Amino acid sequence: MVSEKYVPEINDNASVEHLDPAYSNSKDVKSLDLSELLPTFENKTKPVINETLLLSDSTGENEVMDSTLVLEDSLFVQSDSTSIISDSTIVTSDSILTQFDSLLTEEDSLISVKDSLPVNLDSLQLFEMGLDSTNRLKYFHYQREDKPYVELEEKQESKFFVEPTSTFKRRTIALDSTGKYVEVRELIASQETKIKLRIPVEDYLGMKLALQERKNWEGLGYEYKLKETKLGLGELITSLTDFEIPLPSVGVLSIFGEPKISLKIGGNVTIHGAWRSETTEGVTANRLGNTRNEPDFKQTVQINVNGTIGDKLNINADWNTERTFEYENQLKLKYTGYEDEIIQSIEAGNVSMQTSALIGGAEALFGIKTQFKLGPFSLTAIASQKKGETKEVSVSGGSTAQEYDVRAYDYSTNHYFLDTVYASRTRKLFENYHSNIPPIIDNFYLVTEIEVWKSIQVISADKSKERNANCYINLSPILPGQVYPDTLREDIPNPTPGKTASGRFLLLSPGVDYTLHPETGFITFKTSLNDQDIIAVSFRQEDTPGPDLDLVYGEFLRTAPSDTSKRLVLKLVKPQNLQPGGDYEQAWKLQLKNIYPTGSRNIKKEGFDFKIKYEIVGQEPAEELPTENGSVRLLEAFGFDQLNASGSSSPDNVFDWRPNLTIYAETGEIIFPTLEPFGRDIPADFDSLNYQSVYDTTKTFARQDKAPDKWLMNGKSTGDVTSVYQLGFNVVENSVKVILNGRELAAGTDYTVDYNIGQLTIRNEAALVPGADLRVTFEQNDLFQLASKTLLGARGLYEFSDKTHLGFTVMNLNQQTLSDKVRIGEEPLSNTIYGTDFKTSAELPFLTKALDFLISTREMSNFTFSGEYAYMSPDPNTKKSTIASDDGKSIAYIDDFEGAKRIIPVGVGYTGWKDTSPPEELPFLDVGRLEKMTYKAKSFWYTITPSDVTVEQIYGEEKQVAREDQQVNVMDYVFMPDTPGVNNTDPELGNPNLTWGGMQKILSSTANNLIEQNVEFIEFWMKIRNAPEGASLYLDMGLISEDMIPNNILNTEDKNGNDAMEEGEDTGIDGEFDEQERITHNSTKSDPSGDNFAYVQRTPPIRNDFFNINGTEGNAVLTDVGLLPDTEDLNRNGNLDLVNSFFRYKIPLDTNSTTNPFISGGGQGTDKWYLYRIPIKDTSSIVGSPSFANIETIRLFTHGSDSIIHFRITEFNLVGS
Repeated sequence: MVSEKYVPEINDNASVEHLDPAYSNSKDVKSLDLSELLPTFENKTKPVINETLLLSDSTGENEVMDSTLVLEDSLFVQSDSTSIISDSTIVTSDSILTQFDSLLTEEDSLISVKDSLPVNLDSLQLFEMGLDSTNRLKYFHYQREDKPYVELEEKQESKFFVEPTSTFKRRTIALDSTGKYVEVRELIASQETKIKLRIPVEDYLGMKLALQERKNWEGLGYEYKLKETKLGLGELITSLTDFEIPLPSVGVLSIFGEPKISLKIGGNVTIHGAWRSETTEGVTANRLGNTRNEPDFKQTVQINVNGTIGDKLNINADWNTERTFEYENQLKLKYTGYEDEIIQSIEAGNVSMQTSALIGGAEALFGIKTQFKLGPFSLTAIASQKKGETKEVSVSGGSTAQEYDVRAYDYSTNHYFLDTVYASRTRKLFENYHSNIPPIIDNFYLVTEIEVWKSIQVISADKSKERNANCYINLSPILPGQVYPDTLREDIPNPTPGKTASGRFLLLSPGVDYTLHPETGFITFKTSLNDQDIIAVSFRQEDTPGPDLDLVYGEFLRTAPSDTSKRLVLKLVKPQNLQPGGDYEQAWKLQLKNIYPTGSRNIKKEGFDFKIKYEIVGQEPAEELPTENGSVRLLEAFGFDQLNASGSSSPDNVFDWRPNLTIYAETGEIIFPTLEPFGRDIPADFDSLNYQSVYDTTKTFARQDKAPDKWLMNGKSTGDVTSVYQLGFNVVENSVKVILNGRELAAGTDYTVDYNIGQLTIRNEAALVPGADLRVTFEQNDLFQLASKTLLGARGLYEFSDKTHLGFTVMNLNQQTLSDKVRIGEEPLSNTIYGTDFKTSAELPFLTKALDFLISTREMSNFTFSGEYAYMSPDPNTKKSTIASDDGKSIAYIDDFEGAKRIIPVGVGYTGWKDTSPPEELPFLDVGRLEKMTYKAKSFWYTITPSDVTVEQIYGEEKQVAREDQQVNVMDYVFMPDTPGVNNTDPELGNPNLTWGGMQKILSSTANNLIEQNVEFIEFWMKIRNAPEGASLYLDMGLISEDMIPNNILNTEDKNGNDAMEEGEDTGIDGEFDEQERITHNSTKSDPSGDNFAYVQRTPPIRNDFFNINGTEGNAVLTDVGLLPDTEDLNRNGNLDLVNSFFRYKIPLDTNSTTNPFISGGGQGTDKWYLYRIPIKDTSSIVGSPSFANIETIRLFTHGSDSIIHFRITEFNLVGS
């Protein structure tokens, strides 16, 4: 054993000699593995390390290497106190000798080094453990090492170590200047950090291949292990969802092939259970606050099943409870026979059927389909329910051609004259401009400036464009610089509907909201107007050439008073709920009724067609009518055909396309040159055919005037060119077919279809050029199966050869209705179609050879011959008359008045109902409004949440609904005649016959015109909990005063007029907190006005306290900031409306149907609810001059009762047909 550590001597002349003969004369690089030569040291000695070595290369020249000769890296090991020599590198004659982690042994041929260089011992600072590190060494006994020389295999660093960037730390591999050696360096910045590795090219390649081979084997081993893990997991899942059931070899089962059943099941079942806390910001649903807490349970099931019985019968099912429509769930059973069997396949479930081109086929079918084959003959038969409808879209030159049909009363309602002078039939300003070529313009009536205002009910974002205004239909003009008197700015206490209006208005933007036609003095609105909208204007008319003498109607915003509290003066153009006759007569004339929509916008001249026709009984609608002077073409008679295609004055029976004169291309509207083309201005030859009710009544009444309703306008219009078309969201997959000029295009190449959104994209440019005729046919799934549609059919095909076949088809479509009462357009039908087709083709080699003499052909010449014939036997109505004299003819109902029912909800949400103003003309109280307040008794109304009433309690067994819809919203109303009502500070309640109380509500815009909506009844379900004998409920409907506190002043909480609840504004409608009320009314009561909000929620079975739930003072405590302040201005028009003009109905609170004519049903449920149906014409009294075409407010109140009245009400609707 060697007892001391070997320390080499280093001389000035740094030459290295090997004493071992094997290495003494070596010029090549050799690897010396000393691990087998050096023994483990027994004694710990200090190492000598890190000496600079002067090397001599093969040229004999000395050079100092920039690397460090590391002879020994000594590591102190606690267990055996042995120093280890590792990672030493010896360099000889430009060669590198690498020693890997070797230990010195006594048998080693030691290397003798003679060097004159001074030796600096202990030049490397070693890590030495402190004496007190014993405890740490037990756990931290490993030290990270780094080799001082470059290794051929790059070391993989741990991901936890922070490495420099690739540009800062680099590893380079390059040939040296001789080209015989490979040098591997590791650099940080531009400095080498380790001794470079220098190795011959041949050895480098061999070692590199060995390393790569090892790495490949390691990689394959990892891949194998990973694959094995996946298979194990897959087998586990498959064993649960994919399994086979062996069957006994029974004869009957042999028809399915191999005796086994295979099932593959996938999907998921999700059960969701949670507690929902929902807060609505800025809006309060009820007085319980904005937060709603409730359990939330939901279950979803999605299942995919793929099963086989034997190898012939396959079952596929795809079902999901979250799908909206039934057709999205799929079920299919398919039996597939062997190639030599007659029965080739039997399909059941979702199937499809395709036949020849003329007859077509269907994709959305549910039924049974079979295919048979016997030699060259094959037969396909189907029996199914049709779940879709075939539709077709025509496209011309890249634009969709849309057909339209317009009746005389279908005029656009977005066009209004500014003044009656422009609507004058004597001045004919409009007719002169639109009838003549060129147009005639009267400059004295030219509109040079205009501002248009529209009524609003909410605060707008731009306050600078918002003002309160008074509007007058007969406003006189003023000269520039003049102003209107202040009397026109004062509040209008009782505006006359149709003549005057006041409220809050918003200034509209020209070109965005409307378009002015200055020559003819009318405006066109870009969007539709509601019946409730009020339109007013200020405009300047060029009355004379001098600007100082122009006429100005209304006030422009720039010249209006700077004090925004003062009202603007404007000219009224469209009043609220416009109607003919009476006070609306002048306003009715301002609406143009001679401009008709085609249903398209931005239409093009190419492909546009417009015809005027007159319907004659038993004939097709005529485009020409006979007169005393011969036949007259209607298009020419009405002024639409004065020019030919070249622009000459010669009619050609084609619509004259004159932009802004005969047609508005942007809005797609036709302009008749006269104001009443089918009335007073009808061509003289057709005077007996006039349809005057179109202009003298509303559209509803004109539509009911059937005798003169013979005029029809129709045609086609095309819009912008586009390659994308929307077909609908429920298009049946693979049902789209695109035909260009009679040739069917290829899906995926000429067009693509996104069936998820129903979008067709045309990719063939030839289909978008002008003149291209493109037809798109497709099927749409029925969203709701309103009728039973059965499709039966058979398709036979005999193949004489692979290029010649003869086919036949028989198809029958039978459609039944759900009702025995058949309406026109919904008739049951049974159509049968028969067809036969033939096709053959053959190659023509002789023709190919002949053509080769002229040109070089690449393809064989061939010809194809095909033909098809189809015949349909239709029965458009299978419902036949049972009357013998009808000879079995079909019958249909022109109108089913019992089956058609239109419902307009009034609503029973208690927050929508407000305290009422004093009712007019009370039976026992003929006093003024202010004095009536002393007889106002307490009434309150509320809704219990969640509802305690179910469908069964109301309807019994007559109505069935889903489980989640069992609860019914109900409103309770309570009247207490011996308790003062809200704002009754000086009560006189001694005589109960004089007391009153109630609530009122603004109706939605759809309920304002009951004539237009064809409303006939007021309906609601009611349960009477307490009512004295002879008590009645009063219902008012029409225009009702908003003055709840009868002082002719708009009382509101909104002091600064910003329409938002702010701190200090929750005073109640009277505008006073309790302290101020006590001073105003000289009272000691805690709440003199009785308007405080209070609600006490108690635990069942004790009832909640709803007594003060309708209070307006302090009612924002349970709501978020942003609640609208309480106000008397219920319709939010900025005014206090004082008009009382309404219909009144007196409804006995009596459940005896023999004595109460308004009870129409009910009493079947467990709680004895009754249906009240009040005909709107059965009024008990009429106040003012109301009109069913102008209904804004509904009111319920009780009066003259000597005891408490309590009833519950639900399903409150206006009903028509």
